[in-house]
Amino acid sequence: MAGVIGATSGKFVLMGAMLLFQGRVDGDRSVIAVAPGASVSTIAPGRRAGERVRIGIGAMNLVAAKPATGEQPGPKVGLTIGRDVLDANPMMIAFPSHRLRLLLPAEARRQEARMVAIPVDVQPGGALSVPLAIDDAAATPVPLDLTSATAVVAPTQNPHATVSIGAHALPGIAVTAGDAPEVGLLAFARCTVIFDLSHHRIWVS
Repeated sequence: MAGVIGATSGKFVLMGAMLLFQGRVDGDRSVIAVAPGASVSTIAPGRRAGERVRIGIGAMNLVAAKPATGEQPGPKVGLTIGRDVLDANPMMIAFPSHRLRLLLPAEARRQEARMVAIPVDVQPGGALSVPLAIDDAAATPVPLDLTSATAVVAPTQNPHATVSIGAHALPGIAVTAGDAPEVGLLAFARCTVIFDLSHHRIWVS
């Protein structure tokens, strides 16, 4: 993957565990999806795609290796960006303002200096886990499922329990009772997040 050519901000809408925005695929206007939980990027069947695909988000531009052909989450979606692109191009997602930015390395370092790092354990098969603490209990590793449009599932009957992931407390997150604890994408719905999974961490403010 090549790096970011230029950077500015773009607006997105949230659909389940995907972020949708207007962008460009090889110069053509298209709806693009960002799926932090997808391992690879996919392009809509029938779209022309060379060995390198140019992706544009507002004034941001990057060049990616040819995505796999695959069905898209909606009829107008031309491309879904997965972790193969996100690992090479850290993306900052401001959920409250519905803005996303691709970051140059120096800009990423500046932003991260004001944020809290959450360690992410990445298994050889790609499974992710983060340390989750409920109320005063000790943190334990639980699955991080970025394809899930849920917040936090935990074995508690208190939907207003205090939730911390790593050293970051998540305010106002409703906890769903369940025997199998899990952290989904919407756990970060009140945060600004940089997904830096290639370095086994998520930065949160």
